[in-house]
Amino acid sequence: RPAAQPWTLVGEDLKVMSKPAVCGGNPLEAVTITADTNSDLVALCRRDEDANAFRVLVRAKDGGDWVERSSGTLRLPPMGQLSLAAADPEHLLVSVGGPRGGTSAGNDARHTLQVSTDGGATWTVPDIPDSPPVNGFDWTGSPGGAEFYAVPRTTPGYWASADFGRTWKVVLPAP
Repeated sequence: RPAAQPWTLVGEDLKVMSKPAVCGGNPLEAVTITADTNSDLVALCRRDEDANAFRVLVRAKDGGDWVERSSGTLRLPPMGQLSLAAADPEHLLVSVGGPRGGTSAGNDARHTLQVSTDGGATWTVPDIPDSPPVNGFDWTGSPGGAEFYAVPRTTPGYWASADFGRTWKVVLPAP
C-alpha cells in the first residue's frame, strides 16, 4: 500500500488527490504524468477483489473525470511500492519492489517490470537482459520519446530501453 496519498495543486493549495468511485476503498497509487506534450495523468488503484490486481486510470491534463482503461489485466507480485512511468498515453511502464520488504523469485521476479503499448488495457513482461532483480525496482521513469529507465533495488547500474520498454539493456557506470 502507498506510504502516502498523491497530492495535487488546486489554485495555490496542495490537496490530497481524490480517488474515483471505481477504486472503492483503495487510494490512487503511483500517479504520473505522460512525458509527451499531451500531459495526461495516469494512475493505478488496487482492486478490492484481489490486492495484486490493479485498475489503470487516465485523466486529461485539464481535469475532468478519471476514466478506467483496464481492471485486473495488470497483476504484480506482492512486494514493495509501485512505480509508474508514461512516455505517452499509450506507452506505460510499471515496476514493483524496493526497500519496503518482500522478495520474488522465478515467475514472480519476471513480473516486477511490465509494459503496456495500449494505454494500460493489456500488459506484458518485456525481454530482459539478465535475471530480474529479486528485490524488484526502486523507480521507473520516462523522459519522453521511446525511452524508459528502471533502477533495480539491489543490483548495480540501471536498466534502459529505447523501444518503449520492449527490450532492455543494463547500463553500468564507469568506475
